[in-house]
Amino acid sequence: MNKTVFRSVLFLIVIGSLHVEAASQRKLNMSIEDAQRAISDEAMGSPFPADCKLLKMSSMKLEGVYYHIFITYLKTNQMWRSLVFDNRGRFMGYYETIEEPMDVDADAIVFSSVSDAGDASGFGAVSGTSLIEFDVNGPPDTADLDEDTYSFISSPGRDRPGDPAFRFVEVTQRLIDAVYYGRYQRIRDDFSDRAQEKLSAEQAEELFRNLREKFGRVRNLGDPELRGGNIAVFPVSFRKGILGLKVTLNEQDQIDELSLLPYQMAFPDLEQHKTMLTLPFGGRWRTLWGGGTEKTSRHFSDRNRQHALEFVIADRYGITHQKDGRWKADQYYAYGRPVLAPADGKVVQVVREVEDNKPGTENPFSRFGNMVVIEHATNEFSVIGHLMYDSITVNTGDVVKVRQQIALCGNSGDSLQPSIYYHLQDSPRLQNSRGYSPVFQSVLVWKRGRGTVEDLHEPVRGEYIEQHALAPEE
Repeated sequence: MNKTVFRSVLFLIVIGSLHVEAASQRKLNMSIEDAQRAISDEAMGSPFPADCKLLKMSSMKLEGVYYHIFITYLKTNQMWRSLVFDNRGRFMGYYETIEEPMDVDADAIVFSSVSDAGDASGFGAVSGTSLIEFDVNGPPDTADLDEDTYSFISSPGRDRPGDPAFRFVEVTQRLIDAVYYGRYQRIRDDFSDRAQEKLSAEQAEELFRNLREKFGRVRNLGDPELRGGNIAVFPVSFRKGILGLKVTLNEQDQIDELSLLPYQMAFPDLEQHKTMLTLPFGGRWRTLWGGGTEKTSRHFSDRNRQHALEFVIADRYGITHQKDGRWKADQYYAYGRPVLAPADGKVVQVVREVEDNKPGTENPFSRFGNMVVIEHATNEFSVIGHLMYDSITVNTGDVVKVRQQIALCGNSGDSLQPSIYYHLQDSPRLQNSRGYSPVFQSVLVWKRGRGTVEDLHEPVRGEYIEQHALAPEE
């Protein structure tokens, strides 16, 4: 496609230099990362297994989309197999683990409130002596469980949620589904007449085939950021990078324009925050994650967590636990250490009753785990997470001072080992907020055994740092 045609079809594809981060080692227990791998290229196209009996089920929400996990046990090879379905009843694939995945109470299952618009009016899959039945013209209303049959029953025509982003999510998810499955003839289904005139079916197929060849299959569609009444921008993760997808809808909720942009262009960083921050700990710690790039940020595609930091205590070799303590949280050097308020403020949210994880596993249903959210005078909000169960010493409404102890370091939420999680955002909401690139004052940075004091410092993955001096107001 030449440049003239390219511009005439309302698409702006600007390809930047994007990096690929290697997938982390698969964990034994079920985690969000496991489920994401299960619905990635490796799982797609897997035949529905016929040699397993369903034992239990759970559901999880990944980047705004619900997936349903059916857990089975294979006697032949003594492995646990987790089957993954999307909310429309489509079999996405499976993954296997040596140990039994995390159990979830069936009575506590949460389903999506987003209508699937009758995309799959009926579906069934047989596996050995077990049967999964779907009747999904809308979101599941009930899940009937017995020994041999799992049924999703739903009713069509449920009212739309009041979230103004819903109209964008519904349309864009259908577009991404078409791209993911290579159903290029369906890409223009939600296009307006104006957009269809600008982009023929042949041009659409060529465009998205080229995109898929360059970046690989889509991994997930992130939460949108609204830019006015008819425009939203989504982060879209591919196997080989992350792009921003700008969607413009008309009054009939049809796509009028699309733009694919490099992530940093689609989601430019906020201006420098005004809160004078100190590190949320005492002594020398190592930055496990941080730096605001795909290689250094564990949550790069998550808008409010893009610049999130995770801190651990490690020796000079990077070891974070005692010799034989890899699987015991209390054998990690960071576990139980004091966690401090990074600046003056008021506590606006507290979560304190999330159990700590066994090292090497995550809690897929609580990203931040035990946490404290502090509102600063600048209308900026600190989120401190991964805290120890029942260790938080402040309550909602409390006023805290800089470097006041608020909790102990734990291993809750999506933490794989005891650590302190931190990010600074522009809103008290944990969803649909934007994260700042946090800069701390008066930090002692250690390199090759020598420390250098920096008046302002943004932590980067792999470095050892400590608070050199208290802020002037202390």
